[in-house]
Amino acid sequence: MKAKLNKTVYFIGFMGAGKTTVARRLAKACSCECIDVDFYIQRMHDKTIPEIFEEFGEKGFRNFETEALEEIANANKPRFVSCGGGVITRDENAAIMKKDGIVIHLYSDAKNGARRISNKDSRPLFKNVRQAQKLFLERLPKYRKACDYEIITTRKNSGRVYHEVLDLLEDEGIIEIIEK
Repeated sequence: MKAKLNKTVYFIGFMGAGKTTVARRLAKACSCECIDVDFYIQRMHDKTIPEIFEEFGEKGFRNFETEALEEIANANKPRFVSCGGGVITRDENAAIMKKDGIVIHLYSDAKNGARRISNKDSRPLFKNVRQAQKLFLERLPKYRKACDYEIITTRKNSGRVYHEVLDLLEDEGIIEIIEK
């Protein structure tokens, strides 16, 4: 399949929701760029996320996140953007994303996310799923406020979520299917 993307699409949601997987697959279908905001920040600062947190704290990391979103939005180039789970902790981030494109919340609670993530060492939050679920519930209203659309990913594989998002984007005129 070949498609053309007409507007930037931002994916938000809790860890393990499938944001990066779905964004990469859609970017491939549209022959366009896919940006993972966390990787973008790491490249900008030549440090890992844990190193950034250690050196600058969460506030510093969130500043870098907002700066990255502004740079992505200012490029005026349609692409798929996978955001970190905490991007919605700042209202200004939601405003940047909504002004530049559309925001899709891939809904997955912490229990479902923990089942999907095989390497729990890379996601220390999932060592205590109960605490992770509490954080998810705290963030849920912000995810819902920040998004234009919500797709439930619970108990769905990435292929099914990809097709649901693709159908939504096609119905909304954000993606044009060029060749099936």
